[in-house]
Amino acid sequence: KAHQPIMIHRALMGSIERFFGILIEHYAGAFPTWLAPVQAVVLTITDNQQEFAAKIVSTLKSHGFRVEADIRNEKIGFKIREAEKNKIPYMLVVGDKEVDAQNVSVRHRQAGDLGAMTPEALAAKISRLSAERANHAKSQFVTALSHELRTPLQSITGFTESLTTLDLSPDRRQRALAGISWLRGRWSARRE
Repeated sequence: KAHQPIMIHRALMGSIERFFGILIEHYAGAFPTWLAPVQAVVLTITDNQQEFAAKIVSTLKSHGFRVEADIRNEKIGFKIREAEKNKIPYMLVVGDKEVDAQNVSVRHRQAGDLGAMTPEALAAKISRLSAERANHAKSQFVTALSHELRTPLQSITGFTESLTTLDLSPDRRQRALAGISWLRGRWSARRE
């Protein structure tokens, strides 16, 4: 007796989870600034800078950034190494000199030391860089999309040219050309 085969499909992870898994694997945990769970960490050299570090955190959070403060009693080299290991994009080092000047010493995960700047200037710089990268990604997406839309139109045009070489009755050729004309109009409308 023949049996009906049955296939049981079980998805352990949903599409959102798979997407995040792909992102984590692609970036190896070193997310771009806009995607990083913690975009910057304020590192104090001594306990004397805790108040200023809290002020910097509140300033950057008011600009919409995800910032934390590391005010532990550890050496600054250890804190920097740990932040780099956690793949945090920006490390803001605060010492007595920075408190007096009311700025922070900025380190980037890849570029290294970026010098001293005010928290407002840092927020403006990160916002500007994020906007530039977003515009670049958007232009790449639009280019890829226009290529995807252009390809079917080129295929339709090639098919129209090959119709002239086929041995079709005038009625069939007319119907085929009308269908191709309709397709070309649909794809042209999609491109706009």
